[in-house]
Amino acid sequence: MVVNTASFCGYTPQFAQLEQLYLQYQSNNFEIIGFPCNNFGNQDPNSDSLINEFCTNNYNVTFQMMSRIDIIA
Repeated sequence: MVVNTASFCGYTPQFAQLEQLYLQYQSNNFEIIGFPCNNFGNQDPNSDSLINEFCTNNYNVTFQMMSRIDIIA
């Protein structure tokens, strides 16, 4: 599952739900890959390392988080 994420928005609790989903199905070769971006209301302005630290420390994220991307419309 590919997911666009944001660490500082109203949907930040999504990380806990995504982690729960990942843990439930990872034994079936299910993967979640998070792609943070900062293009929507400045909701992920930090560096990759700070984004990962935030996700790990606050939501115990163990699924793969990629480097922050730019979405061009």
